[in-house]
Amino acid sequence: MKNILKNIVFATFLIFSNMIFAQNGSFFVSVQAGTNKIEDTTPSINDSGAFSGSIKAGYVYNLNSVFGIGTGIEFMQYKQNVTLVNDVYTSVLVDETGSAFEFNQSMSGYSESQTLNAFQVPLFIQYKKELNETNSFYFRIGGKLLIPSKFKFNATANNITTSGFYPDFNLEITNLPSHGFGTQRDFQTTNTYKTKLAYMASTELGFDFKLKGMNSIYFGMFIDYGLSNVVDNSESNSIVTYNPSGLPNSSNGVYSYNKEIDSKPLNFGLTLGYSFGK
Repeated sequence: MKNILKNIVFATFLIFSNMIFAQNGSFFVSVQAGTNKIEDTTPSINDSGAFSGSIKAGYVYNLNSVFGIGTGIEFMQYKQNVTLVNDVYTSVLVDETGSAFEFNQSMSGYSESQTLNAFQVPLFIQYKKELNETNSFYFRIGGKLLIPSKFKFNATANNITTSGFYPDFNLEITNLPSHGFGTQRDFQTTNTYKTKLAYMASTELGFDFKLKGMNSIYFGMFIDYGLSNVVDNSESNSIVTYNPSGLPNSSNGVYSYNKEIDSKPLNFGLTLGYSFGK
């Protein structure tokens, strides 16, 4: 998979290097601002994207007077707050002796402040139509490859109580802090999610305003919709970690609870850019 990705990136680089040297297009730089979030449709999770932004640069090669093909590089920051709807979650784990048990996590006021830094590589088709001598309408549609850098979260809760139920022995352990079962008050911890490459569909539309020479500024709206998950939760785990050596426990994060939980990137907002070239 890594070799295939490297070949794709290298081939794309060669193609667009030739396009740039052909001098039949335009460079662009832009900033974007809006709501960037990691969307999940699971009923047990509430996520609220925060205002954030990105910077990007790229090149559009003109196929003819109307259509072009473009790519570039973007740096995006996703920020959001996540809370849990339910108070109790159960995960099946294995303790240090190899015995399977149900790990019950009772949480009050649990929330996560999440920040994901990522690079994104767009590939799009552009339609651009002159409205008059100075103004044009443009529309872009395509996809993006999201390359995550670091997905950090700060978890807090009023209190968290963990207990273990061993069905083979019909035994429930409710208060044994030396083995990771008990109550933690004013819970606070920091951790990171394991991530993977993600893919998005992308559209952008707006207006271009000519300046002197071959320069112009443009203003538009955009939306990027995730087609795959950015968190690698291929194995289900517990939201709260189990520490057999004793409290305190930490947090694996809400996306670790179930491999069916989505973590698809979603961005929408406004873009302001500067373009120079043909």
